[in-house]
Amino acid sequence: MPGPLAVALTLCLTVCFAWCGGVAAVRLRGARGPCSRRRYAAHVAMAATMLAMVWVTLPAVPAIALAALFGALAAWFVVEAGREERPVPRLASAHHALMAGVMALMLVAMAAGHGAGDGHSGHGAALGPAAQAVLLGALLLAPAAVAWWQSRHRDRWLEGVASMSMALGAAAMTVLHV
Repeated sequence: MPGPLAVALTLCLTVCFAWCGGVAAVRLRGARGPCSRRRYAAHVAMAATMLAMVWVTLPAVPAIALAALFGALAAWFVVEAGREERPVPRLASAHHALMAGVMALMLVAMAAGHGAGDGHSGHGAALGPAAQAVLLGALLLAPAAVAWWQSRHRDRWLEGVASMSMALGAAAMTVLHV
């Protein structure tokens, strides 16, 4: 039976990811242009995946399929960042590429870590120390980038807070499962 801290963290992460996904879903409905729709759809997909990861251990095959999806999404955002001429949209695309890449890495770690421990424990051990450091560093840098970006666009603070909660929640899950 999980302790009170584990229950509190599970509930906190559930609220965090559900809120981020809800904000993205609302914004997706009113998004104009394919770039905005892709970004919001990516947030919805990431939030749904993270929400599932809080409650269940995904089987290896679906985890690898989702990792491939997020890897392709990361590549798409890298290409999109290269095409952007303005710095703020370029940074937004780079941020989304980073987060999609981190999602892919987390899912690979989950798939590789099956059998390494009880429930969710031990997934990070499958990555090795270097990859763990890169993953955690990316998750901790992402909120800083979002905070900077949102400080330049005050009308989008809600999205910034949602993005930061997603990144910090993913970082918390990574630290707990390594």
